[in-house]
Amino acid sequence: MHISMVSSSHVPISRYLTLCGHAFWTLLKAPMRAPYNTTSEVTRDMDKGTTYLSQTHYTKEIFITYNFWNATPRLTPMQPNKRLNKGDCDKTPAPDFHRRYHGIVGSLGHLVRMTRPGLAWAYCELSKYVQSPLKNHMLAAEHVLCYFRGTWSETIRYSRDS
Repeated sequence: MHISMVSSSHVPISRYLTLCGHAFWTLLKAPMRAPYNTTSEVTRDMDKGTTYLSQTHYTKEIFITYNFWNATPRLTPMQPNKRLNKGDCDKTPAPDFHRRYHGIVGSLGHLVRMTRPGLAWAYCELSKYVQSPLKNHMLAAEHVLCYFRGTWSETIRYSRDS
């Protein structure tokens, strides 16, 4: 589990964690039972009044798992002027292919929910085809990973001033 928290008070962090969900809060209270993929990194500076939320450790693991650590970053999350459609679906995809696609889309979904709302549209498009993806769906998922490779270390910043 990779979580960093800096705070002089437990109360503001607990408010944030309540918003993230009771299950996440339970994991923090009992880290020995936490699964390996608890992924949020919260850094708080009370003097500056800032809180940073990121998932850099988790995203690095995604890139390593799917062999995209050295990928060339893309400028857009999805290929311009390219639409995925249901007619492209394979009713019986190969198990390894299906597992890889499902894993990539699931990882992107977790990132969208926690720190990357800008990838929501791409995730939504890819998730429509999780049950029966084809090669063009996989290419689109890999394109999203390439885009994300260029912005993987970005964080969400909350401050008193904003």
